Amino acid sequence: MTDASLPFDPDDPPQHAPAGANEAVWDVAYQVHQTHRPRCVCCGQPWPCERARLAAGQLRYACRLGSTGLADDAPASGQSEPGL
Repeated sequence: MTDASLPFDPDDPPQHAPAGANEAVWDVAYQVHQTHRPRCVCCGQPWPCERARLAAGQLRYACRLGSTGLADDAPASGQSEPGL
C-alpha cells in the first residue's frame, strides 16, 4: 500500500481508524504516533524517531489488516508482525 492509496494522511492521521481498518491495531499505533510527535521529547531522538516510524508502519498495517484481522500479507504461522 503506497502513501497515495492510503485512506489517511500519514503526516496527520485521524484519531479514529478509517473505514475498513483494524481498530485495535490503529488505536495503539495512533497513541504511540501522537506521543512521539512533533518532537520526540519522550525519547530525545530527532523526529521522526524509531517509535514514530514504527507507529506509522502499524497505521499502514491496520489498513491492510482490515476489520477481519487477516492481512493478505500476514506473516506465516509462528512468525510475528513487527510490533510497536
